[in-house]
Amino acid sequence: MSTGELLVVAGDTDPARGGQERSVLETLQAFADLGVRVTLAAPTPHDASAAAIIPLDAGRGGRAQRQRSLLEHATRVVAEHRGRIPTLSFLPVGGCDLYLPRGGLYPEAYARSAASRPSAIGQALTTLTARWNPVRRLLLEAESAILGGRDGPVLVALSNYVADQARRHYGLGAERVRVVRNGVALARLDPDAPADRTPYGIPEDATLIVAAATNPRLKGIPQLVEAVASLGDTAPTTRLIIAGPSQRSAAPENVHWLGPVEDLPALLRCADLLAHPTFYDPASRVVLEALALGVPVITTQWNGAADFITPELGIVLDDPSSIADLREAILVAATLPRHSPSTEQRTAISATRHATELWNLAKSQQDQTG
Repeated sequence: MSTGELLVVAGDTDPARGGQERSVLETLQAFADLGVRVTLAAPTPHDASAAAIIPLDAGRGGRAQRQRSLLEHATRVVAEHRGRIPTLSFLPVGGCDLYLPRGGLYPEAYARSAASRPSAIGQALTTLTARWNPVRRLLLEAESAILGGRDGPVLVALSNYVADQARRHYGLGAERVRVVRNGVALARLDPDAPADRTPYGIPEDATLIVAAATNPRLKGIPQLVEAVASLGDTAPTTRLIIAGPSQRSAAPENVHWLGPVEDLPALLRCADLLAHPTFYDPASRVVLEALALGVPVITTQWNGAADFITPELGIVLDDPSSIADLREAILVAATLPRHSPSTEQRTAISATRHATELWNLAKSQQDQTG
């Protein structure tokens, strides 16, 4: 059992917002399970019972001003703890020992968001928006400030993809980057629970593809819908269920939008295949959850979770915009059997392993700088 103290700095921790926020809460709980005494500095903590709380004041004003106030307050909190306990920050805050950007690095996130636009005009407008949006500019400048200097924090990359971003965008050498792959809370998945398709109206003999996205465009959902619709008589029993905001246009008969889903693991247990043809993901949670449940996966090279995928477990596509490639991948991946992950495989994608590596790295960094 590890013991010690750790300061964690975070933004929003509401799991309803998406995977990044849920990952923060799961990591806090995993730290607590390891015996680490965590103090969480965050604006409005949600269900963060595993940590002591320092509320961060975002002040008043517009979004950019509130974000600036939040970062300034977080910087003061980090300075107060500097040298006494190690600091892990999910926000670009000066003085922290470890910087873990759960959304990946801002230049890459903005570029890949633009790439997900179907037209050149849309891509150009998205790029301009990112460049002139005051909140995005602030976050980019803050990140550049802490990573651009020699005395900045160690960057914790959730995947090899994020480590590569650090080299391309900030020129960071190996001494400033550590890969600590993402993990998920395995107990929440309940792999031994029965797979019940009844609530979703899907026949037992159907080939069920599941997708999940809070940002459908970025996660390649329009391309996925088109690819599934194109299957026609080639795969007449194939059904696609999408957890996340519904699209405005009418969906094909073999595509079903569920809206937000509270119990995503229950849906994944029913799946024959997870399709996540994302344009950008530092290390997708839903892919890790599917792998932990033995569900074959389709994703892309722009997803850091591809680190975990072998040919027996799924398919990694090069181009998320290619409907033809995605259609072919569905036909091939649908023939892959579900697998029973080994203990070693499950440990590799667990939040416990993730938190253990983070804690060991935090202690090591504190010893070097303390």
